Amino acid sequence: MEETAGEFRPGMVCCGGKLYLFDRSGVTVVRPWGPPMAWRRTKTQPWRHVRPALFTLAGAASLAWEDAAGDAAGASVDADAEKRVSPIVEAFSVVPQEVRAVVAAFSERHFALLAFAHSCGGPGLELLRSNPALGFMVATNWIWHKPAVKRPQRSARSLVRKKRRDILAWLGFPRCGEAEVRILGRIPAADVRVQMLFYLREALGNPAVVRALGFTPLLNRHVLRVAADQALFPCTAPSLLGELSRIVPSSNRSGNRATRGPNVRLTSAGSISAEAGWKAIHEMGDTLRMYADLGRAAAPPCFRSIDQVERLHHEATLAHRREIGRRYLGAEFPPPPLPGVENIIPVTTPEMLLAESLEMGHCVDSYAGRILDGGVYIYRVTHPERATVSVVPRGGWWRLEDCLGPGNAAVGQDTKYEVLQWLAKTQEGLPSAANTLVGLENLGICAEADGYAEEDDTPF
Repeated sequence: MEETAGEFRPGMVCCGGKLYLFDRSGVTVVRPWGPPMAWRRTKTQPWRHVRPALFTLAGAASLAWEDAAGDAAGASVDADAEKRVSPIVEAFSVVPQEVRAVVAAFSERHFALLAFAHSCGGPGLELLRSNPALGFMVATNWIWHKPAVKRPQRSARSLVRKKRRDILAWLGFPRCGEAEVRILGRIPAADVRVQMLFYLREALGNPAVVRALGFTPLLNRHVLRVAADQALFPCTAPSLLGELSRIVPSSNRSGNRATRGPNVRLTSAGSISAEAGWKAIHEMGDTLRMYADLGRAAAPPCFRSIDQVERLHHEATLAHRREIGRRYLGAEFPPPPLPGVENIIPVTTPEMLLAESLEMGHCVDSYAGRILDGGVYIYRVTHPERATVSVVPRGGWWRLEDCLGPGNAAVGQDTKYEVLQWLAKTQEGLPSAANTLVGLENLGICAEADGYAEEDDTPF
């Protein structure tokens, strides 16, 4: 029978112990356990093995991964949300509770972690518990080892029996001592991500980074972001790293999430909010850029605390605005690379840029030189909330660099969705991989599993 687009209705269903994920271009079939396997078929390609990007599982974590009794104080679950994820709950109920509890702590690569847990059993689970980052890298070993292995699960079974220093060497770390092993062991599972680990692996070749992280209590995403940045780390004092380490983990299931807002510094538990941490890191980079633009690069500041970062950023912003008035006002910006719409308006003159900076309470005016060089363009967003957007040229497309509210505060998902939809509509043919839809369901995204499957099977 000839297939049409109407035959693939987006959605998901559990049948015969397998999870079927339908999108507009095809269907993905996932067998969660025994061992975990996945296949995909589209209108133009036959069935093939894949590694599904099952980030829909993260949204169903409290239902599919953990027992209701294990959640804090009986958090209420939206009935519609429960209905949407019920196929995931049913399909993954066959996964042992012990495995689900370990895998649930991570924020990505759930399918690879399930396959690793099934293949390596107790030793694999123990590695994931005791050193989440190292266990994660073993579970995704084809990413780290060059050339990529053809039988990742066989390699994983061999690696879990080795000394951890030897595992680091196999994974390509420049230094493979006990200090590096302990550093990886202090990274919470919720903050383990592939992109972060790439930067961290390179940064751990610097003995100064190893020493600094060795004395930092908790190595969350904020600490690692600074440590892996070659510009920020030399200007960061240990006291600031210690302050950033007190930030509430990004995947906190206890319900004590940080309150949103540009001026919120502490959570109810006394820890620093994630928003305050990202705002400080953003301001550190802005401050260094403004120092360079003002000719002060030879004497960069030393960032010692979040409060001091805010003060230095404010002082640099005032000095830079005076410089903007002298150097850039009256200059002619290049035409906007993407047409604006009613609620996303291009900033086309230095005067508009300075007005945007003053109105929003941030230092977007420091981007004037980059705009003149063609390295970035700024747009003002008026709806669904007030925000400032910067887009940068990457690979022939204009990509979203930042979307921030007043005072560099985080914006809501509706605003991000609106901006990303605008980018897609104004650039015909923009690949979906070049326009990440943060927080949106996209059931059909899969990665080809070259050499991954260790079992030749069919989905039915």
